[in-house]
Amino acid sequence: MARRGAISWAALAVALFVCTSTDAQETILDPENPGVRNESQNEQTPPSNSGLIMDPENPGVRAETQSEQRQPSNSGLIMDPENPGSLPPEMPRERAANTTPAPARPTIFRGELSSESSVDFAHERTDEETLRIVKEMSARIRHPLGSWNFVAEGRLSWWMSGGGAADRSVLAPERDRWEADVEAELRDFYLAGRAGDWLFVAGQQAIVWGSSDIMRPADFISPRDLRRGLLQGADDARIPIPALSATRILGDSAIQGVLVPFFYAHRFDIYGSDNALLRPGSPLGVAGGIATSLRALIDPSIDGLVQPAIAQTERPAPLPKNASAGLRFTTSLRGLDLGIGYFYGWDRTPVVDVHPGFRPLLDTVGDAAGLLSSDPAALLSLIGDLEVLAPDLYRAIEDGETLYRTSYERQHAVEVDFTRYFGPIGVRAESVLFAPQTAITDDLESIRRPALFSTLGLSHEGRGGDVVFVIEGFYRHHFVSSDTELTLFGPRHGGVATALRWSLATVNARRLRVGDLSVELAAVYMAPGDDLLVAPMLRFAISESLSVSAAATITASLDRSRATLGDLVEDNDAFSFRLEHVF
Repeated sequence: MARRGAISWAALAVALFVCTSTDAQETILDPENPGVRNESQNEQTPPSNSGLIMDPENPGVRAETQSEQRQPSNSGLIMDPENPGSLPPEMPRERAANTTPAPARPTIFRGELSSESSVDFAHERTDEETLRIVKEMSARIRHPLGSWNFVAEGRLSWWMSGGGAADRSVLAPERDRWEADVEAELRDFYLAGRAGDWLFVAGQQAIVWGSSDIMRPADFISPRDLRRGLLQGADDARIPIPALSATRILGDSAIQGVLVPFFYAHRFDIYGSDNALLRPGSPLGVAGGIATSLRALIDPSIDGLVQPAIAQTERPAPLPKNASAGLRFTTSLRGLDLGIGYFYGWDRTPVVDVHPGFRPLLDTVGDAAGLLSSDPAALLSLIGDLEVLAPDLYRAIEDGETLYRTSYERQHAVEVDFTRYFGPIGVRAESVLFAPQTAITDDLESIRRPALFSTLGLSHEGRGGDVVFVIEGFYRHHFVSSDTELTLFGPRHGGVATALRWSLATVNARRLRVGDLSVELAAVYMAPGDDLLVAPMLRFAISESLSVSAAATITASLDRSRATLGDLVEDNDAFSFRLEHVF
Protein backbone atom coordinates (compact mmCIF):
# COMPACT_ATOMS: atom_id res chain seq x y z
CA MET A 1 0.00 0.00 0.00
CA ALA A 2 2.80 2.32 0.81
CA ARG A 3 4.17 2.04 -2.69
CA ARG A 4 1.34 3.57 -4.65
CA GLY A 5 -1.03 5.26 -2.28
CA ALA A 6 -4.13 4.44 -0.28
CA ILE A 7 -6.65 5.50 -2.86
CA SER A 8 -5.56 2.80 -5.29
CA TRP A 9 -7.65 0.45 -3.21
CA ALA A 10 -10.66 2.60 -3.83
CA ALA A 11 -10.08 2.50 -7.56
CA LEU A 12 -9.84 -1.28 -7.64
CA ALA A 13 -12.72 -2.09 -5.38
CA VAL A 14 -15.15 0.26 -7.07
CA ALA A 15 -14.44 -1.28 -10.46
CA LEU A 16 -15.06 -4.82 -9.31
CA PHE A 17 -17.56 -4.45 -6.50
CA VAL A 18 -20.04 -3.14 -9.05
CA CYS A 19 -19.70 -6.31 -11.05
CA THR A 20 -20.15 -8.58 -8.04
CA SER A 21 -23.04 -6.86 -6.29
CA THR A 22 -26.03 -9.07 -5.59
CA ASP A 23 -29.61 -8.47 -4.64
CA ALA A 24 -30.00 -9.68 -1.11
CA GLN A 25 -33.76 -9.41 -1.49
CA GLU A 26 -33.93 -10.69 -5.06
CA THR A 27 -37.29 -11.98 -6.25
CA ILE A 28 -38.47 -12.54 -9.76
CA LEU A 29 -41.80 -12.43 -11.58
CA ASP A 30 -41.54 -12.91 -15.33
CA PRO A 31 -44.75 -12.42 -17.31
CA GLU A 32 -43.04 -14.08 -20.27
CA ASN A 33 -42.69 -17.29 -18.29
CA PRO A 34 -45.65 -19.67 -18.83
CA GLY A 35 -45.47 -20.55 -15.16
CA VAL A 36 -46.27 -17.02 -14.06
CA ARG A 37 -49.67 -15.35 -14.39
CA ASN A 38 -49.52 -12.09 -16.32
CA GLU A 39 -52.04 -10.10 -14.34
CA SER A 40 -52.25 -6.41 -13.71
CA GLN A 41 -50.53 -5.08 -10.63
CA ASN A 42 -51.58 -2.06 -8.66
CA GLU A 43 -49.62 0.41 -6.60
CA GLN A 44 -49.84 -1.62 -3.40
CA THR A 45 -47.06 -4.00 -4.32
CA PRO A 46 -44.09 -4.82 -2.12
CA PRO A 47 -41.72 -1.92 -1.49
CA SER A 48 -39.57 -1.03 -4.46
CA ASN A 49 -36.36 -1.93 -2.67
CA SER A 50 -37.37 -5.56 -2.42
CA GLY A 51 -35.45 -6.26 -5.62
CA LEU A 52 -38.43 -7.65 -7.54
CA ILE A 53 -37.68 -8.37 -11.19
CA MET A 54 -40.62 -8.37 -13.58
CA ASP A 55 -39.32 -9.56 -16.91
CA PRO A 56 -35.80 -9.40 -18.23
CA GLU A 57 -36.56 -9.76 -21.96
CA ASN A 58 -40.10 -10.05 -23.28
CA PRO A 59 -41.31 -8.02 -26.26
CA GLY A 60 -44.78 -9.50 -25.84
CA VAL A 61 -45.61 -8.06 -22.45
CA ARG A 62 -47.84 -5.02 -22.49
CA ALA A 63 -46.56 -2.27 -20.29
CA GLU A 64 -49.99 -1.54 -18.82
CA THR A 65 -49.92 -4.91 -17.09
CA GLN A 66 -46.97 -3.87 -15.00
CA SER A 67 -47.00 -1.88 -11.82
CA GLU A 68 -44.70 1.11 -11.62
CA GLN A 69 -43.53 -0.07 -8.22
CA ARG A 70 -42.35 -3.42 -9.54
CA GLN A 71 -39.87 -1.93 -11.98
CA PRO A 72 -36.60 -0.11 -11.82
CA SER A 73 -37.18 3.61 -12.03
CA ASN A 74 -36.50 3.80 -15.75
CA SER A 75 -38.10 0.53 -16.73
CA GLY A 76 -40.23 2.03 -19.28
CA LEU A 77 -40.49 0.10 -22.35
CA ILE A 78 -42.84 -1.96 -24.44
CA MET A 79 -40.03 -4.33 -25.26
CA ASP A 80 -38.96 -5.01 -21.74
CA PRO A 81 -40.27 -3.66 -18.44
CA GLU A 82 -36.83 -4.08 -16.91
CA ASN A 83 -34.84 -2.48 -19.66
CA PRO A 84 -35.02 0.83 -21.45
CA GLY A 85 -36.17 -0.45 -24.78
CA SER A 86 -39.77 -0.76 -23.76
CA LEU A 87 -42.69 1.51 -23.05
CA PRO A 88 -42.71 3.07 -19.57
CA PRO A 89 -45.45 1.67 -17.35
CA GLU A 90 -46.82 5.21 -17.27
CA MET A 91 -47.36 5.10 -21.06
CA PRO A 92 -50.06 2.61 -22.12
CA ARG A 93 -50.04 1.39 -25.72
CA GLU A 94 -52.11 3.22 -28.26
CA ARG A 95 -55.07 1.23 -29.60
CA ALA A 96 -55.87 2.35 -33.14
CA ALA A 97 -59.18 0.47 -33.27
CA ASN A 98 -60.53 2.16 -30.16
CA THR A 99 -61.90 5.64 -30.93
CA THR A 100 -63.62 6.08 -27.55
CA PRO A 101 -61.95 8.88 -25.58
CA ALA A 102 -59.85 7.35 -22.85
CA PRO A 103 -60.78 8.29 -19.28
CA ALA A 104 -58.54 10.80 -17.57
CA ARG A 105 -55.56 9.11 -16.00
CA PRO A 106 -55.15 9.74 -12.30
CA THR A 107 -52.11 11.10 -10.55
CA ILE A 108 -50.52 8.26 -8.61
CA PHE A 109 -48.62 8.83 -5.38
CA ARG A 110 -46.69 6.27 -3.40
CA GLY A 111 -44.79 6.77 -0.18
CA GLU A 112 -42.69 4.56 2.03
CA LEU A 113 -41.33 4.77 5.55
CA SER A 114 -38.73 2.31 6.78
CA SER A 115 -36.61 1.73 9.84
CA GLU A 116 -33.74 -0.77 9.96
CA SER A 117 -31.41 -1.76 12.79
CA SER A 118 -28.30 -3.88 12.27
CA VAL A 119 -26.17 -5.55 14.94
CA ASP A 120 -22.80 -7.17 14.34
CA PHE A 121 -22.57 -10.84 15.30
CA ALA A 122 -19.30 -10.32 17.16
CA HIS A 123 -16.90 -7.54 18.09
CA GLU A 124 -13.87 -8.73 16.10
CA ARG A 125 -11.67 -5.64 15.94
CA THR A 126 -11.12 -2.25 17.51
CA ASP A 127 -13.18 0.59 16.08
CA GLU A 128 -15.60 -1.84 14.46
CA GLU A 129 -19.11 -0.59 13.73
CA THR A 130 -21.31 -2.88 15.86
CA LEU A 131 -24.69 -1.13 15.85
CA ARG A 132 -26.27 0.78 12.97
CA ILE A 133 -29.70 2.41 12.67
CA VAL A 134 -31.08 3.68 9.35
CA LYS A 135 -34.37 5.50 8.84
CA GLU A 136 -35.69 6.45 5.42
CA MET A 137 -38.66 8.22 3.90
CA SER A 138 -39.32 8.14 0.17
CA ALA A 139 -42.10 9.50 -2.03
CA ARG A 140 -42.87 8.86 -5.69
CA ILE A 141 -45.41 10.65 -7.88
CA ARG A 142 -46.57 9.96 -11.43
CA HIS A 143 -48.60 12.77 -12.95
CA PRO A 144 -50.12 12.65 -16.50
CA LEU A 145 -49.51 15.65 -18.76
CA GLY A 146 -51.47 14.92 -21.92
CA SER A 147 -49.51 12.33 -23.88
CA TRP A 148 -46.63 12.63 -21.43
CA ASN A 149 -46.10 11.61 -17.83
CA PHE A 150 -44.06 13.37 -15.20
CA VAL A 151 -42.35 11.09 -12.66
CA ALA A 152 -40.50 12.25 -9.56
CA GLU A 153 -39.10 10.36 -6.60
CA GLY A 154 -37.16 11.63 -3.61
CA ARG A 155 -35.60 9.97 -0.60
CA LEU A 156 -34.56 11.29 2.80
CA SER A 157 -32.17 9.10 4.80
CA TRP A 158 -30.80 9.42 8.31
CA TRP A 159 -28.39 6.99 9.87
CA MET A 160 -26.35 6.62 13.03
CA SER A 161 -23.76 4.02 13.98
CA GLY A 162 -21.68 3.22 17.01
CA GLY A 163 -18.78 1.02 18.08
CA GLY A 164 -15.89 1.07 20.46
CA ALA A 165 -13.24 -1.04 22.12
CA ALA A 166 -13.23 -4.76 21.42
CA ASP A 167 -14.22 -5.61 25.01
CA ARG A 168 -17.53 -3.76 24.78
CA SER A 169 -20.86 -5.38 24.01
CA VAL A 170 -22.04 -5.06 20.41
CA LEU A 171 -25.25 -3.50 21.77
CA ALA A 172 -23.45 -0.90 23.90
CA PRO A 173 -21.26 1.40 21.80
CA GLU A 174 -19.16 3.95 23.62
CA ARG A 175 -20.90 7.25 24.17
CA ASP A 176 -18.34 9.28 22.23
CA ARG A 177 -18.10 6.80 19.36
CA TRP A 178 -21.47 7.49 17.75
CA GLU A 179 -21.49 8.86 14.21
CA ALA A 180 -24.49 10.10 12.21
CA ASP A 181 -25.41 11.71 8.92
CA VAL A 182 -28.46 12.81 6.95
CA GLU A 183 -28.91 12.81 3.17
CA ALA A 184 -31.67 14.17 0.94
CA GLU A 185 -31.59 12.72 -2.57
CA LEU A 186 -33.63 13.39 -5.68
CA ARG A 187 -33.77 10.10 -7.52
CA ASP A 188 -36.16 9.98 -10.49
CA PHE A 189 -37.14 13.26 -12.12
CA TYR A 190 -38.15 12.80 -15.74
CA LEU A 191 -40.76 13.16 -18.48
CA ALA A 192 -41.83 10.07 -20.41
CA GLY A 193 -43.88 10.22 -23.60
CA ARG A 194 -44.74 8.56 -26.86
CA ALA A 195 -45.07 9.89 -30.39
CA GLY A 196 -46.17 7.21 -32.84
CA ASP A 197 -43.55 4.47 -32.71
CA TRP A 198 -41.12 6.63 -30.75
CA LEU A 199 -40.75 6.50 -26.97
CA PHE A 200 -38.91 9.22 -25.06
CA VAL A 201 -37.67 9.51 -21.48
CA ALA A 202 -35.88 12.77 -20.61
CA GLY A 203 -34.51 13.75 -17.22
CA GLN A 204 -32.94 12.08 -14.23
CA GLN A 205 -33.40 8.33 -14.61
CA ALA A 206 -31.70 4.98 -14.18
CA ILE A 207 -30.52 3.32 -17.40
CA VAL A 208 -30.66 -0.50 -17.33
CA TRP A 209 -29.25 -2.78 -20.01
CA GLY A 210 -28.83 -6.54 -20.05
CA SER A 211 -30.86 -9.61 -19.14
CA SER A 212 -29.16 -11.32 -16.20
CA ASP A 213 -30.80 -11.42 -12.80
CA ILE A 214 -27.98 -11.12 -10.26
CA MET A 215 -24.49 -10.17 -11.49
CA ARG A 216 -25.71 -7.80 -14.27
CA PRO A 217 -22.47 -7.15 -16.20
CA ALA A 218 -24.28 -4.99 -18.82
CA ASP A 219 -25.85 -2.78 -16.16
CA PHE A 220 -22.91 -0.36 -16.28
CA ILE A 221 -24.41 2.92 -17.54
CA SER A 222 -25.75 4.18 -14.21
CA PRO A 223 -23.22 4.60 -11.37
CA ARG A 224 -23.53 2.73 -8.08
CA ASP A 225 -23.83 3.70 -4.44
CA LEU A 226 -21.63 1.15 -2.63
CA ARG A 227 -21.75 2.66 0.84
CA ARG A 228 -24.12 0.00 2.22
CA GLY A 229 -22.10 -3.02 1.19
CA LEU A 230 -22.02 -5.66 -1.50
CA LEU A 231 -25.39 -7.29 -0.82
CA GLN A 232 -27.49 -4.18 -1.31
CA GLY A 233 -30.33 -4.58 -3.81
CA ALA A 234 -29.52 -3.48 -7.37
CA ASP A 235 -32.36 -0.94 -7.52
CA ASP A 236 -31.18 0.79 -4.34
CA ALA A 237 -27.53 0.76 -5.40
CA ARG A 238 -28.19 2.16 -8.88
CA ILE A 239 -27.94 5.98 -8.98
CA PRO A 240 -30.30 7.81 -11.40
CA ILE A 241 -28.50 10.33 -13.62
CA PRO A 242 -29.58 13.00 -16.13
CA ALA A 243 -30.06 11.30 -19.50
CA LEU A 244 -32.14 11.23 -22.66
CA SER A 245 -33.50 7.91 -23.92
CA ALA A 246 -35.22 7.60 -27.32
CA THR A 247 -36.58 4.25 -28.53
CA ARG A 248 -38.02 3.35 -31.94
CA ILE A 249 -40.42 0.39 -31.94
CA LEU A 250 -40.13 -1.84 -35.02
CA GLY A 251 -42.70 -4.60 -34.57
CA ASP A 252 -41.10 -7.17 -32.28
CA SER A 253 -37.85 -5.23 -32.28
CA ALA A 254 -36.64 -1.91 -30.93
CA ILE A 255 -33.65 0.40 -31.27
CA GLN A 256 -32.81 2.54 -28.27
CA GLY A 257 -30.45 5.50 -28.17
CA VAL A 258 -29.10 6.84 -24.88
CA LEU A 259 -27.35 10.16 -24.28
CA VAL A 260 -25.75 10.89 -20.90
CA PRO A 261 -24.53 14.50 -21.01
CA PHE A 262 -22.57 14.56 -17.73
CA PHE A 263 -20.12 12.36 -15.87
CA TYR A 264 -21.15 10.89 -12.51
CA ALA A 265 -18.84 8.85 -10.27
CA HIS A 266 -19.61 5.93 -7.99
CA ARG A 267 -20.26 6.67 -4.33
CA PHE A 268 -18.21 4.76 -1.78
CA ASP A 269 -16.56 5.17 1.60
CA ILE A 270 -12.77 5.30 1.73
CA TYR A 271 -12.58 5.22 5.53
CA GLY A 272 -14.77 5.57 8.59
CA SER A 273 -17.31 2.72 8.11
CA ASP A 274 -17.45 -1.06 7.99
CA ASN A 275 -18.00 -0.87 4.24
CA ALA A 276 -15.00 1.40 3.69
CA LEU A 277 -12.08 0.31 1.53
CA LEU A 278 -9.50 1.41 4.08
CA ARG A 279 -10.28 0.46 7.66
CA PRO A 280 -8.66 -1.03 10.76
CA GLY A 281 -8.20 -4.77 10.40
CA SER A 282 -7.93 -4.57 6.61
CA PRO A 283 -5.79 -7.30 4.98
CA LEU A 284 -4.46 -4.72 2.51
CA GLY A 285 -1.04 -3.92 3.95
CA VAL A 286 -0.93 -0.59 5.77
CA ALA A 287 -4.50 0.29 4.75
CA GLY A 288 -5.68 -0.16 8.33
CA GLY A 289 -3.05 2.21 9.64
CA ILE A 290 -3.89 4.85 7.06
CA ALA A 291 -7.60 4.53 7.88
CA THR A 292 -6.86 5.04 11.57
CA SER A 293 -4.76 8.07 10.72
CA LEU A 294 -7.53 9.62 8.62
CA ARG A 295 -10.09 9.04 11.34
CA ALA A 296 -7.84 10.68 13.93
CA LEU A 297 -7.25 13.76 11.76
CA ILE A 298 -10.75 14.28 10.29
CA ASP A 299 -13.88 14.79 12.33
CA PRO A 300 -16.74 12.44 11.33
CA SER A 301 -19.12 15.38 10.88
CA ILE A 302 -17.37 16.37 7.64
CA ASP A 303 -16.72 12.90 6.22
CA GLY A 304 -19.27 13.50 3.49
CA LEU A 305 -17.31 16.53 2.28
CA VAL A 306 -13.80 15.12 2.66
CA GLN A 307 -14.13 11.62 1.23
CA PRO A 308 -15.03 12.67 -2.36
CA ALA A 309 -12.04 15.02 -2.38
CA ILE A 310 -9.70 12.21 -1.31
CA ALA A 311 -11.16 9.77 -3.83
CA GLN A 312 -10.75 12.06 -6.85
CA THR A 313 -8.53 15.03 -7.53
CA GLU A 314 -10.20 15.81 -10.85
CA ARG A 315 -13.16 14.65 -12.90
CA PRO A 316 -14.54 15.24 -16.42
CA ALA A 317 -16.17 18.68 -16.58
CA PRO A 318 -19.88 18.93 -17.50
CA LEU A 319 -19.12 19.94 -21.09
CA PRO A 320 -20.55 18.54 -24.35
CA LYS A 321 -17.21 16.95 -25.24
CA ASN A 322 -17.46 14.76 -22.13
CA ALA A 323 -20.91 13.31 -22.90
CA SER A 324 -21.51 9.57 -23.17
CA ALA A 325 -23.80 7.81 -25.65
CA GLY A 326 -24.88 4.37 -26.77
CA LEU A 327 -27.23 2.31 -28.96
CA ARG A 328 -29.01 -0.94 -28.16
CA PHE A 329 -31.01 -3.23 -30.44
CA THR A 330 -33.47 -5.76 -28.99
CA THR A 331 -35.60 -8.29 -30.83
CA SER A 332 -37.57 -11.49 -30.38
CA LEU A 333 -36.84 -14.40 -32.73
CA ARG A 334 -39.02 -17.49 -32.25
CA GLY A 335 -38.98 -17.24 -28.49
CA LEU A 336 -35.39 -16.06 -28.23
CA ASP A 337 -35.06 -12.52 -26.88
CA LEU A 338 -31.80 -10.98 -28.06
CA GLY A 339 -30.10 -7.71 -27.14
CA ILE A 340 -26.97 -6.12 -28.62
CA GLY A 341 -25.61 -2.80 -27.36
CA TYR A 342 -22.64 -0.44 -27.65
CA PHE A 343 -21.79 2.38 -25.25
CA TYR A 344 -19.02 4.97 -25.38
CA GLY A 345 -18.56 6.46 -21.94
CA TRP A 346 -16.24 6.72 -18.97
CA ASP A 347 -14.48 4.10 -16.91
CA ARG A 348 -15.57 5.04 -13.37
CA THR A 349 -12.50 3.46 -11.84
CA PRO A 350 -9.94 6.29 -11.69
CA VAL A 351 -6.37 5.90 -12.82
CA VAL A 352 -4.28 6.73 -9.75
CA ASP A 353 -0.81 8.26 -10.00
CA VAL A 354 1.10 8.68 -6.73
CA HIS A 355 4.61 10.12 -6.62
CA PRO A 356 7.13 7.42 -5.52
CA GLY A 357 8.39 9.77 -2.84
CA PHE A 358 5.20 9.17 -0.88
CA ARG A 359 6.21 5.58 -0.13
CA PRO A 360 8.44 6.13 2.91
CA LEU A 361 5.97 8.69 4.27
CA LEU A 362 3.05 6.26 3.96
CA ASP A 363 5.13 3.54 5.58
CA THR A 364 5.72 5.80 8.56
CA VAL A 365 2.05 6.78 8.83
CA GLY A 366 0.93 3.17 8.57
CA ASP A 367 3.44 1.84 11.09
CA ALA A 368 2.71 4.61 13.61
CA ALA A 369 -1.08 4.66 13.23
CA GLY A 370 -1.55 3.61 16.84
CA LEU A 371 0.54 6.56 17.97
CA LEU A 372 -1.50 8.91 15.81
CA SER A 373 -4.79 7.71 17.24
CA SER A 374 -3.59 8.32 20.80
CA ASP A 375 -1.33 11.33 20.29
CA PRO A 376 -1.60 13.03 16.85
CA ALA A 377 0.94 15.69 17.81
CA ALA A 378 3.60 13.06 18.49
CA LEU A 379 3.28 11.50 15.05
CA LEU A 380 3.17 14.87 13.32
CA SER A 381 6.42 15.68 15.08
CA LEU A 382 7.83 12.33 13.96
CA ILE A 383 7.19 13.06 10.29
CA GLY A 384 7.94 16.77 10.57
CA ASP A 385 11.40 16.51 9.07
CA LEU A 386 10.17 15.72 5.57
CA GLU A 387 13.55 16.35 3.95
CA VAL A 388 15.09 13.49 5.95
CA LEU A 389 12.11 11.12 5.98
CA ALA A 390 11.15 11.44 2.30
CA PRO A 391 13.85 13.33 0.39
CA ASP A 392 12.41 12.52 -3.06
CA LEU A 393 9.02 13.86 -2.01
CA TYR A 394 10.65 16.95 -0.52
CA ARG A 395 12.43 17.71 -3.79
CA ALA A 396 9.25 17.08 -5.79
CA ILE A 397 7.42 19.64 -3.67
CA GLU A 398 10.21 22.16 -4.21
CA ASP A 399 10.07 21.57 -7.97
CA GLY A 400 6.28 21.95 -8.08
CA GLU A 401 5.63 18.41 -9.32
CA THR A 402 2.22 16.73 -9.06
CA LEU A 403 2.32 14.46 -6.03
CA TYR A 404 -1.04 12.72 -6.24
CA ARG A 405 -3.50 12.62 -9.12
CA THR A 406 -6.57 10.67 -10.13
CA SER A 407 -8.02 10.83 -13.62
CA TYR A 408 -10.85 9.15 -15.49
CA GLU A 409 -10.39 7.63 -18.92
CA ARG A 410 -12.76 6.89 -21.79
CA GLN A 411 -14.07 3.39 -22.32
CA HIS A 412 -15.81 1.40 -25.06
CA ALA A 413 -18.27 -1.31 -24.02
CA VAL A 414 -20.03 -3.87 -26.22
CA GLU A 415 -22.70 -6.12 -24.73
CA VAL A 416 -24.68 -9.12 -26.00
CA ASP A 417 -27.47 -10.79 -24.05
CA PHE A 418 -30.26 -13.28 -24.66
CA THR A 419 -33.15 -14.96 -22.86
CA ARG A 420 -34.99 -18.17 -23.76
CA TYR A 421 -37.75 -19.96 -21.88
CA PHE A 422 -38.42 -23.68 -21.91
CA GLY A 423 -41.68 -23.95 -20.03
CA PRO A 424 -41.08 -22.47 -16.57
CA ILE A 425 -37.30 -22.64 -16.99
CA GLY A 426 -35.58 -19.48 -18.16
CA VAL A 427 -32.07 -19.45 -19.65
CA ARG A 428 -30.21 -16.14 -19.68
CA ALA A 429 -26.73 -15.25 -20.88
CA GLU A 430 -24.91 -11.95 -20.98
CA SER A 431 -21.42 -10.86 -21.94
CA VAL A 432 -19.68 -7.48 -22.02
CA LEU A 433 -16.32 -6.52 -23.49
CA PHE A 434 -14.78 -3.43 -21.89
CA ALA A 435 -12.01 -1.89 -23.99
CA PRO A 436 -10.10 -0.97 -21.99
CA GLN A 437 -10.81 -1.15 -18.23
CA THR A 438 -8.76 0.14 -15.31
CA ALA A 439 -7.46 -2.37 -12.77
CA ILE A 440 -4.99 -2.33 -9.87
CA THR A 441 -2.07 -4.74 -9.70
CA ASP A 442 -0.50 -6.30 -6.62
CA ASP A 443 2.25 -3.71 -7.10
CA LEU A 444 -0.49 -1.10 -6.63
CA GLU A 445 -0.19 0.34 -10.09
CA SER A 446 -3.11 1.32 -12.32
CA ILE A 447 -3.18 -0.55 -15.61
CA ARG A 448 -5.67 -0.34 -18.48
CA ARG A 449 -6.39 -3.50 -20.43
CA PRO A 450 -9.47 -5.03 -22.09
CA ALA A 451 -11.71 -7.13 -19.86
CA LEU A 452 -14.52 -9.59 -20.58
CA PHE A 453 -17.31 -10.22 -18.07
CA SER A 454 -19.88 -12.96 -18.79
CA THR A 455 -22.78 -14.69 -17.03
CA LEU A 456 -24.97 -17.72 -17.73
CA GLY A 457 -28.00 -18.41 -15.57
CA LEU A 458 -31.08 -20.57 -15.09
CA SER A 459 -34.29 -19.51 -13.37
CA HIS A 460 -37.46 -21.26 -12.31
CA GLU A 461 -40.63 -19.43 -11.35
CA GLY A 462 -43.74 -21.08 -9.93
CA ARG A 463 -47.25 -19.95 -10.69
CA GLY A 464 -48.12 -16.69 -9.00
CA GLY A 465 -44.49 -16.09 -8.10
CA ASP A 466 -44.75 -18.21 -4.95
CA VAL A 467 -41.49 -20.04 -5.66
CA VAL A 468 -38.52 -18.43 -7.40
CA PHE A 469 -35.05 -19.83 -7.89
CA VAL A 470 -32.14 -18.37 -9.87
CA ILE A 471 -28.62 -19.72 -10.24
CA GLU A 472 -26.01 -17.85 -12.23
CA GLY A 473 -22.41 -18.61 -13.09
CA PHE A 474 -20.06 -15.70 -13.84
CA TYR A 475 -16.53 -15.27 -15.13
CA ARG A 476 -14.34 -12.22 -15.52
CA HIS A 477 -11.19 -12.22 -17.65
CA HIS A 478 -8.66 -9.37 -17.74
CA PHE A 479 -6.42 -9.53 -20.78
CA VAL A 480 -3.13 -9.12 -18.95
CA SER A 481 0.05 -11.18 -18.94
CA SER A 482 -0.11 -14.42 -16.97
CA ASP A 483 2.35 -13.17 -14.36
CA THR A 484 0.32 -10.03 -13.56
CA GLU A 485 -1.63 -10.28 -10.32
CA LEU A 486 -4.63 -8.03 -9.78
CA THR A 487 -5.36 -7.12 -6.19
CA LEU A 488 -8.18 -8.96 -4.38
CA PHE A 489 -9.42 -10.87 -7.44
CA GLY A 490 -6.55 -11.90 -9.68
CA PRO A 491 -6.55 -11.50 -13.49
CA ARG A 492 -9.22 -14.18 -13.87
CA HIS A 493 -11.95 -14.96 -11.43
CA GLY A 494 -15.38 -16.49 -11.46
CA GLY A 495 -17.98 -18.11 -9.31
CA VAL A 496 -21.63 -18.89 -8.74
CA ALA A 497 -24.45 -16.66 -7.47
CA THR A 498 -27.92 -17.76 -6.49
CA ALA A 499 -31.17 -16.17 -5.33
CA LEU A 500 -34.17 -17.98 -3.86
CA ARG A 501 -37.58 -16.75 -2.80
CA TRP A 502 -40.25 -19.04 -1.40
CA SER A 503 -43.60 -17.57 -0.42
CA LEU A 504 -45.60 -19.70 2.00
CA ALA A 505 -48.83 -18.11 0.78
CA THR A 506 -49.91 -17.52 -2.82
CA VAL A 507 -49.15 -14.03 -4.11
CA ASN A 508 -52.38 -12.29 -5.07
CA ALA A 509 -52.47 -10.52 -8.44
CA ARG A 510 -53.00 -7.16 -6.76
CA ARG A 511 -51.01 -7.40 -3.52
CA LEU A 512 -49.45 -9.74 -1.01
CA ARG A 513 -52.08 -11.38 1.13
CA VAL A 514 -52.21 -10.33 4.74
CA GLY A 515 -50.11 -12.74 6.72
CA ASP A 516 -47.97 -13.80 3.77
CA LEU A 517 -44.65 -15.22 4.95
CA SER A 518 -41.73 -15.51 2.53
CA VAL A 519 -38.20 -16.83 2.81
CA GLU A 520 -35.43 -15.34 0.68
CA LEU A 521 -31.77 -16.24 0.23
CA ALA A 522 -28.95 -14.67 -1.76
CA ALA A 523 -25.48 -16.21 -1.95
CA VAL A 524 -22.28 -15.66 -3.92
CA TYR A 525 -19.22 -17.92 -4.12
CA MET A 526 -16.07 -16.53 -5.78
CA ALA A 527 -12.86 -18.23 -6.83
CA PRO A 528 -9.94 -17.93 -6.53
CA GLY A 529 -10.00 -17.10 -2.85
CA ASP A 530 -12.93 -19.31 -1.85
CA ASP A 531 -14.92 -16.25 -0.81
CA LEU A 532 -18.49 -16.84 0.32
CA LEU A 533 -21.23 -14.27 0.94
CA VAL A 534 -24.63 -15.44 2.19
CA ALA A 535 -27.71 -13.34 3.03
CA PRO A 536 -30.87 -15.14 4.26
CA MET A 537 -34.04 -13.16 4.99
CA LEU A 538 -37.50 -13.80 6.43
CA ARG A 539 -40.30 -11.38 5.48
CA PHE A 540 -43.83 -11.19 6.94
CA ALA A 541 -46.69 -9.02 5.64
CA ILE A 542 -48.64 -7.80 8.67
CA SER A 543 -51.14 -5.95 6.51
CA GLU A 544 -51.54 -4.70 2.96
CA SER A 545 -49.15 -1.82 3.66
CA LEU A 546 -47.05 -2.95 6.63
CA SER A 547 -44.33 -5.62 6.62
CA VAL A 548 -41.43 -6.69 8.79
CA SER A 549 -38.30 -8.60 7.86
CA ALA A 550 -35.31 -10.14 9.59
CA ALA A 551 -32.09 -10.78 7.72
CA ALA A 552 -28.50 -11.84 8.25
CA THR A 553 -25.30 -11.21 6.33
CA ILE A 554 -22.55 -13.83 6.58
CA THR A 555 -19.19 -13.49 4.82
CA ALA A 556 -16.12 -15.71 4.87
CA SER A 557 -12.80 -16.21 3.10
CA LEU A 558 -11.66 -19.83 3.09
CA ASP A 559 -8.31 -19.25 1.35
CA ARG A 560 -5.73 -17.53 3.55
CA SER A 561 -2.87 -17.67 1.06
CA ARG A 562 -3.55 -14.15 -0.28
CA ALA A 563 -5.71 -11.09 0.41
CA THR A 564 -9.11 -11.45 -1.29
CA LEU A 565 -12.49 -9.73 -1.26
CA GLY A 566 -13.66 -12.10 1.46
CA ASP A 567 -10.78 -11.04 3.70
CA LEU A 568 -11.81 -7.42 3.25
CA VAL A 569 -15.44 -7.90 4.30
CA GLU A 570 -15.54 -11.06 6.40
CA ASP A 571 -15.90 -9.22 9.72
CA ASN A 572 -19.10 -7.52 8.49
CA ASP A 573 -21.38 -10.35 9.61
CA ALA A 574 -24.55 -8.83 11.03
CA PHE A 575 -28.18 -9.41 11.89
CA SER A 576 -30.78 -6.80 10.89
CA PHE A 577 -34.44 -6.09 11.53
CA ARG A 578 -36.50 -3.92 9.18
CA LEU A 579 -39.97 -2.39 9.38
CA GLU A 580 -41.61 -0.98 6.20
CA HIS A 581 -44.82 0.95 5.73
CA VAL A 582 -46.16 1.77 2.25
CA PHE A 583 -48.83 4.43 1.83
